[in-house]
Amino acid sequence: MEIHDRILQKIANTLFGNVQQMNLLGLFDGQLGAALFFYHYSRYINKSIYAEIAGDCFDSVYGNISTNMPKDFASGLTGIGWAVNHLVENKFVEADDDVLEEVDEVVKQMDILDFMNEINDELPLCSKGLYSIARHDNAFIATTLLQCKELLEKEDFSFSLCYLNSVLYVVIRAYKFGIEISLCKQLIDTLYQYVTLVLAKKHYSESDIFTLRHCISRSAQDISAANNWQLLHNGIEISSKAFITSCWNGLIYNVSGLKYVNMSDIQTFVDNIVSNLRYKDLRLYQGLSGLGIELIKLIQSK
Repeated sequence: MEIHDRILQKIANTLFGNVQQMNLLGLFDGQLGAALFFYHYSRYINKSIYAEIAGDCFDSVYGNISTNMPKDFASGLTGIGWAVNHLVENKFVEADDDVLEEVDEVVKQMDILDFMNEINDELPLCSKGLYSIARHDNAFIATTLLQCKELLEKEDFSFSLCYLNSVLYVVIRAYKFGIEISLCKQLIDTLYQYVTLVLAKKHYSESDIFTLRHCISRSAQDISAANNWQLLHNGIEISSKAFITSCWNGLIYNVSGLKYVNMSDIQTFVDNIVSNLRYKDLRLYQGLSGLGIELIKLIQSK
């Protein structure tokens, strides 16, 4: 058995033995992240037992969704809705066309106060933006862009690089969809100024730099040639551990740093986690669920 398959088997066994302890619902911190891993792993290894486990986890989450729950992406409604959309688009589950109709309506009602509240979340992300992009609804996306503009024009707010990256991603995707081109260019220029300030103050994590470098800045440069995005992050090193714990980026932004890491280092990381397992180590965010999904995608890309 190849080393990557041994790692994946260990991740699968660990999650299988502990998934019932995951009593939260969210994409990044709950059973839904484990469900996504099991769906991907079942298809990779071609064993239906893992799809059945995934289905049990998914049913547990889906049956407890409420439109009154928090809307944040990491643990709330937008992240859950995004995951349902991901599973349907990738044909892991079958669903009616209107499966997310109620979620769509609730998220569309998110206002500038919702945007302001999520800035200080543990993992601050532009929740409405990420969800609207996944739903491919042009009018929905256009409205969200205008709200992003309103937020960025407020003078008494400071933004983390994590949050700015998520807004950048939304704007770049909207631009590529041909939605509000002039507004997208204006937002890119504004974001360039904010990113410059954040980097100067060193208010970022290695994961944030990885996202900016490999997922954002090249596309941003194409849209706004006057701003030299590539020079912003030159010389900032990223460790192997940061690549491993940044796997959630791969799922959301479709970019992975695992290709820069030796497989033996990944194995050591997993062995250390399993030998001293904590609840948070099971999660999609910086845990085994996210690492497993990205390792599968890495193997399949070769």
